[in-house]
Amino acid sequence: MEAIEVYGIRKYLALWRAHRDDSMGRSIEEVLRDEFEHEDAIVTGIDAQRMLKPEDVRSIFLGLNDGLVEILGAVSGFFAAFSEPRMVLMAGSSVAVASGEEEGPASPVRAAALVGVSYFTGALIPIFPVLLGARNLGASLLAAGSVLALVSLILAFLSGMAIRRRVLTNLLLMALAVGVTYGIGIFARRMWGISV
Repeated sequence: MEAIEVYGIRKYLALWRAHRDDSMGRSIEEVLRDEFEHEDAIVTGIDAQRMLKPEDVRSIFLGLNDGLVEILGAVSGFFAAFSEPRMVLMAGSSVAVASGEEEGPASPVRAAALVGVSYFTGALIPIFPVLLGARNLGASLLAAGSVLALVSLILAFLSGMAIRRRVLTNLLLMALAVGVTYGIGIFARRMWGISV
């Protein structure tokens, strides 16, 4: 709802800029002042009662996004190097468990727990298709790409960013990470003779 309201305020501001020197501009200015005063009163009243704080949402999405992209990158490299789903599953799971991150502003323990749990959840997404029997990278790419697009869409909506740009940027970064790690996996197999 907040993101929708931000767009409404932007429209009012554009109208106000176009008419700031006439009576319509003064009327729009009154509406904006009234809107900001009500917003402030509501937000300060709700903040104390809020169960999920913005920092928590940030920690959850940060962990989910990082786990998803990092482990998908690892899984793609392992598929290129090993070509054997059992080895990919073992290596990808090891990386997912070993890569817990810590971060946090106000409550470091709470933020670290949220980031850690959401990171592990995100890490499971590219590994899950392999666990179900996927024999190549395609299913992991599809699962991770779909979830990353959804996470990017939600983050863009909540923060008032350009949704299409945010989704495409994150998918492009994911594709870049996958391409690099897949290339490293192929290089490792050829350079060191890794074969399974």
